Amino acid sequence: MTEKKTSGLFRCLVYNGGVSLTLINGGVMCSDGIELQGFAGEQAKIFGGALLGTAFLGGLLKDKRGEVSVVLKTDGTLENLTASVNAALSVRACMDCREAAAGTADSFYGTGGFLQVVRDDGYSRPFVGACALCNNETGNAEEFFAANFEEYFTVSEQLPTRFAFYLGGGCDYFLAALQALPGCGKNWEVSAKDKLTAVLNEYRCGKSAAVSATSVFGEISCEEERDLRYRCNCSAGYLKGVLSTLGMDELESILQEQGAVKIHCRYCNKDYAFTRTDLADLLSRLGK
Repeated sequence: MTEKKTSGLFRCLVYNGGVSLTLINGGVMCSDGIELQGFAGEQAKIFGGALLGTAFLGGLLKDKRGEVSVVLKTDGTLENLTASVNAALSVRACMDCREAAAGTADSFYGTGGFLQVVRDDGYSRPFVGACALCNNETGNAEEFFAANFEEYFTVSEQLPTRFAFYLGGGCDYFLAALQALPGCGKNWEVSAKDKLTAVLNEYRCGKSAAVSATSVFGEISCEEERDLRYRCNCSAGYLKGVLSTLGMDELESILQEQGAVKIHCRYCNKDYAFTRTDLADLLSRLGK
């Protein structure tokens, strides 16, 4: 298989313009995030699957100010996963895993939990949707993510959507999805699973997204291609703004006790330490 140097999202219309097809090559994006977080094995697959699903949601944003946050919680080894994506398709995530009980095999997905999505399109109040997790028992990350993102769209947004994930590790992370447009009917769903598998295989084997889509679906229209990346939005300046919300008394207390205000970013594993000198301007403004 030919590895690509960038991650990208491709969208077009198929089924005579009635259904939107999304193809994501998330290899570089996922491997960058996984390397930053230090995950391996099944944890890497879970983290990559969440990044792909979140990237798909980001591709649906209609405003440059928009952002989507995804929270996934289970009662298994996978305790909590939080991911977000902005309208520029910069994706970030962090994940917490429980220790498996002594003498038992890891059950990453458990038997219960939920998937929650908060979407802010920049127009009015954010939309919040959620669904109870399903298909936990398979123990297969690809089936788990496909089933639960489909469940989310069925329950919370009433948009018939079908997914196929490929979580192969390394730079081998791909997603294919079909989503119905208003008034298209349901005939497309009969062949959706087979066609998603076929187009994902074509795309994984090194063909371009457009060639893969045309090969499987025939005529396509309204093509769009965008870059994807794993990127945290933390910075010293941004975090100083966050620290201003603590107030003068709280900042002074921390500086006196610890000598510096220390912050660890869960999304990129970067540590920050702000001394009194670093915060001089902020303290001056808060003291007025």
